[in-house]
Amino acid sequence: MDKEVYYRSHSAAWITPEGRFIPLGEDSIHDDYTSNFGIQRFIGLYDSGKASRIAINMGYAKVSSLLSISIDKIRGNDPRLTAMAQFVAEGIVEFHDSKLLPFWMQEKYKRMSPLSLPVSIILGNGDIDQMTAEELIFSYGPQETQDRVKAVFMMNENLIRQLIQETIKRMGDEWAVYPKKGGKRLGTHKSKASALRQLRAIEISKSKH
Repeated sequence: MDKEVYYRSHSAAWITPEGRFIPLGEDSIHDDYTSNFGIQRFIGLYDSGKASRIAINMGYAKVSSLLSISIDKIRGNDPRLTAMAQFVAEGIVEFHDSKLLPFWMQEKYKRMSPLSLPVSIILGNGDIDQMTAEELIFSYGPQETQDRVKAVFMMNENLIRQLIQETIKRMGDEWAVYPKKGGKRLGTHKSKASALRQLRAIEISKSKH
């Protein structure tokens, strides 16, 4: 797949009801491709996006970006979300290897682990279901994809427990992250899970240098 697809903030791809991932061309938008689904293109000021809405109702999933997908509804064993999980996994691994986030993610997420990035699942009824990249990958991704992400990002669970004991401290109703050898506080969080995410981000950053 062309790596540029990972960096698009809109019009990234379609996913068929069977789970086939179809990246869009460089200058294409979602409506441009819907004629391939047997849908006549709709052109006009008041019809913008209508063909895409019809495609979504037919079971196609519209991937706007690495962090956004629109589908009719979430099904039990959903091949569309499996394809999305693979896309997200490939993207965050690409960011990890290149040390470069897309411009539209840099400011908001530069302090987050890629695994903590929120992925929005926009449903046909207007609801938005949101999960982290980690939750999407490990809920819907195939085993091979999960194993690849673990190899790049995950630490041994015993090491995690050791790091938590050494670097995360409870302070009243909050959790603080400190360097293992002591020193200035690195961050304060409302939950241990949030503190752990910062800890993982620190360890991932160290592994790059």
